[in-house]
Amino acid sequence: MKAPKVLADIVESVAAAVYVDCGFNLQMVWMIFRCLLEPLVMLNVVLAQPQPITTLFEACQKDGKQVYVRYSRNGDRNVASVFVDDTYIASGSSETKENAKLHAAEAALSKLTDTSPQANLDINELVETESAKQKVRELCNKKRWPKPTYRLEQELGPAHDKRYISSVQVEVSDTIFCVKGSERSKVKDAENSAASMMFRVLREAGYA
Repeated sequence: MKAPKVLADIVESVAAAVYVDCGFNLQMVWMIFRCLLEPLVMLNVVLAQPQPITTLFEACQKDGKQVYVRYSRNGDRNVASVFVDDTYIASGSSETKENAKLHAAEAALSKLTDTSPQANLDINELVETESAKQKVRELCNKKRWPKPTYRLEQELGPAHDKRYISSVQVEVSDTIFCVKGSERSKVKDAENSAASMMFRVLREAGYA
């Protein structure tokens, strides 16, 4: 991160004040400032640490999965959302796209590496509310976004035991969110599953 210039000015001012107070003794100034500077993390230390974005992409690629980062705006902040094989994982926000992506990658890694029983559930198996479609529609109306559009992505199984997978698409400013739901025995339930996932995506991205 690029530090604000004012921070450098503060360090210079303090150093100058100590220099004058010590009778212009550079050795004394160094002795005082050394204990302040030693805790700072140097560049070589930072580079040696695991990088969240790189770690996330490498981990998913090993499992044959694709990682996508989609950007949107929420007021004056950039929002980055991480998707793995079209499944929403996590979001992060910041004033800059770079930091938003970093925060999103950290959040995604935290979720994907969480070993608690609750975290081991597939993200599409989260509890859905019966009013998910209504909630998404109301949110779009409130924000004056275009109406959500649903699409039947897959029809699985034999005639006596059909299963359906639907997706929903929501256009937010200049970004289009599109997520799939889980398999369901009825089309309306499949759409509701997709709507439930979409509402969660929009909520975590700061839109709901």
